[in-house]
Amino acid sequence: MGDGGPSANRVLHLAFKGDELVGCASSTFSPGWTPEGCGHWGLLAVDPAHQKSGVATALVLAAERRLATLSGAIQIEYQYTEGDPFSMRLHKWYEKLGFAGDQTALKPGQTIFRRCRKRDSAHSATKLR
Repeated sequence: MGDGGPSANRVLHLAFKGDELVGCASSTFSPGWTPEGCGHWGLLAVDPAHQKSGVATALVLAAERRLATLSGAIQIEYQYTEGDPFSMRLHKWYEKLGFAGDQTALKPGQTIFRRCRKRDSAHSATKLR
């Protein structure tokens, strides 16, 4: 958890397989651009040789478990291009993880910056401003 321990505002989660670093993700209690009480995870990266093996999901779950200790919701952002296979795969994966965002109708090839949120069920009574 870094020098600040579990209460540090921002930490970097690392995923190892044996001694090999295969991925990382960040989690932040208060990044400055989310509503009060809404944490954030980002900087999700997995070595291409280890993608589609559950590393990304494990990193997200670790980040979300940490954020759930203080946050009532979690926000992510990503660039989405309508019709792009990678964008569509990410969109489906984020929805599977419980993240919902704007459902803007786009033309093929149009790109937007999507902001998606997910409420933490353990803090469902927390209201976001």
